[in-house]
Amino acid sequence: MVHFLWRCSNGFMPCKEELFRRRITSEAGCFRCWQATESPLHACWECGFATAVLERANFYSRLASVHFVNFIQFIQVAMESLSVNELMFLIVMLWVNWKERNDVLHGGAIRQSEIIFNEAFNFWSDLIASQTRAVCRSEGSVLLNQRIERHTRWQAPPDHSFKLNCDASVIQNGKGVGVGAVLRAGDGKMIWALGLRVQDHLSPLAAELIALKVGLQEAMLCRPCSLMVETDCLEAVRLVFEPGECLAEVGVLVEEVRSLLLVSPAPRIEFVPREANQVAHSIAKFVAREVGRFKWFEVGPPWLMKVISNDLLVTYNVPGVVRDSSIIRSVNEGGVAACHTRAL
Repeated sequence: MVHFLWRCSNGFMPCKEELFRRRITSEAGCFRCWQATESPLHACWECGFATAVLERANFYSRLASVHFVNFIQFIQVAMESLSVNELMFLIVMLWVNWKERNDVLHGGAIRQSEIIFNEAFNFWSDLIASQTRAVCRSEGSVLLNQRIERHTRWQAPPDHSFKLNCDASVIQNGKGVGVGAVLRAGDGKMIWALGLRVQDHLSPLAAELIALKVGLQEAMLCRPCSLMVETDCLEAVRLVFEPGECLAEVGVLVEEVRSLLLVSPAPRIEFVPREANQVAHSIAKFVAREVGRFKWFEVGPPWLMKVISNDLLVTYNVPGVVRDSSIIRSVNEGGVAACHTRAL
């Protein structure tokens, strides 16, 4: 990927513009959209075919409003505007767009943007996982391993803030659909966890949106002053923050989530990898096989506390994270009763 960026930044990519400058081809225009000269920036970012893939990422709007002079300026702005995870995902999408451009140039069929986006997402997920495994195998690289795990594992919210993680699980071809949500404080401890078996034969996307809806509704009962929301469904995040009315099949759910965000202290919903959403995912898998609604306060069943403990083992090894056990007391004062585990 670094070599790909270096070639794009220094004009060493065989795009039409460079081939025309070297008198290898007779035209410099983009052969896919025929709207502009095909530079590396145009082929990977500006071309309509590339944009259709990129705009599915929730961070696309932060870069789309800027006019870039060249590829170097584009990367510089991206590095200043995006998180490490988002920047890595952007680079993967740029590379996949270039690969798709080459496939079409050499006779391949034009594929749907959703398929290309999913291919980029899967590649990015595998890249994150492989980096983590490689660092873990390296001796004397503990600090680097911690930095990578900060982006592949659950991270505690800032002091006096709360983090809501939501997820859904669809099993047996839709015969079991469960949603899970967990609210945790800055010290990583569980405030409450919720699991709900919902109607069968829902699409995975609809189930993920229901998880966000249910989680936000429960979080609002706590009246938190600061709230972070995370999910591992990138498509749900994209739909919620996409401008205009959502006309998709799940449009009603999208609008309900948007309405809840307007009255909640959460500024947005962030996408995280599955590894950073394990607690909510475990709850969703559990309730997908059960019938009913489960809610636990502060202490949950052994299998749930084990997953939370695994998160804490990683989080507590990350330097620079401030924790305060008094946060739980402040939540109780805000309206959440300090109850024991219970199933509703």
